[in-house]
Amino acid sequence: MALQTLNPATASRAPLPLARRHPPQPFPHLPPRRRVAGGGVRPRAAVAVAVSGAVNEARRRPPQEGGEGKGTDLATLGNLCVDVVLSVPCLPPAQRDQRLAYMEGLAASPPDQKYWEAGGNCNLAFAAARLGLRCSTLGHVGQEVYGKFLLDVLEAEGITVVGMLENADVTACRQAYETLLCWVLVDPFQRHGFCRSLLHGNPDEQRALEHALRLSDVLLLTSDEAESLTNIRNPIQAGQELLRRGTRTKWVVIKMGSKGSIMITESAVSCAPSFKIRVVDTVGCGDSFTAAIAFGFLHDLPAISTLALANAVGAATATGCGAGRNVAHLDKVLNLLRESDLNEEGKTWTELIEGCSVCPEVSVMSKTPVNGFSDRLVNVVPVHGVVSGLLSMLEAAPERSTVQA
Repeated sequence: MALQTLNPATASRAPLPLARRHPPQPFPHLPPRRRVAGGGVRPRAAVAVAVSGAVNEARRRPPQEGGEGKGTDLATLGNLCVDVVLSVPCLPPAQRDQRLAYMEGLAASPPDQKYWEAGGNCNLAFAAARLGLRCSTLGHVGQEVYGKFLLDVLEAEGITVVGMLENADVTACRQAYETLLCWVLVDPFQRHGFCRSLLHGNPDEQRALEHALRLSDVLLLTSDEAESLTNIRNPIQAGQELLRRGTRTKWVVIKMGSKGSIMITESAVSCAPSFKIRVVDTVGCGDSFTAAIAFGFLHDLPAISTLALANAVGAATATGCGAGRNVAHLDKVLNLLRESDLNEEGKTWTELIEGCSVCPEVSVMSKTPVNGFSDRLVNVVPVHGVVSGLLSMLEAAPERSTVQA
């Protein structure tokens, strides 16, 4: 299907100009990037497509001699939204009708723009771009004040907006032009509200979730989510079960919160403790972590190196306040890696590994080379070797964002 580049907010006008920014140089220390293929979906209404300016420029240029040219490293689909972050005396009531009335009251008078932030998949795109990946993010953006705000933020982060428009009848698909809002309500105890899981959805939703899990190359879950999907409490065993169910799954990554993270593959289990930080706000940490996992997967990094980078990116975001433009910049990530102050307190890894009856090769990143696992041979990977390799790649990596840290 041929698509004309249009601004969906004003379809009769000329196309938006592309930002002419120089793309970041590829990392010389990395193996070739994996090509990520995506199928096209015929749009039923107008959608705005936010694409890295460098990606557009690369597509406009013919491939370089001896190469394929540069495309998108990471693309997100849907869920472009504006977060409205508000402190409230209490979270909305549980009853549906009371909650609806509560939210309608909030929406009746839009809050000041100082409470707005780019949300949804913008968090992942910003974090990935700050690691040097070429990012595209697709989703609809409206022509109201929220949409203008979101487009301005995307542009400031080095992301240009073009449009794909098939149905020009705006009145027939007006909802497609409304920018998605997400009200982020925080009570005095710093508690947030969460939406329901697909795990408890209707049969069609459950089948869709199971199908997506089977066909995913990488699964990334919290330990609670892994347990919910498998009814297995040990996250290593839960990851092995998810790997067994998948038809193309290569990595299962389990986030262990403040303890660190685990990666399970067919041949190995890798564990990386978290970095010690003073936590300010955990909003956006998961998206930041995901961006680093994508970076490691695209560049075929070793499992331990990928986990260490993801832990550092997530932790760096937690030292700031909020998500969106507040996700960690590369300099914070590099500082945490250089400090290499691991949280190795407690017996988390010992208990998990020794509690897993069927465990292949096991590697644990540590500051000390001593094997503290009584009944099992564990490969202890020195953190300084892991960090040294990451720093050699990342220190020369330009951030795609034009916003200074």
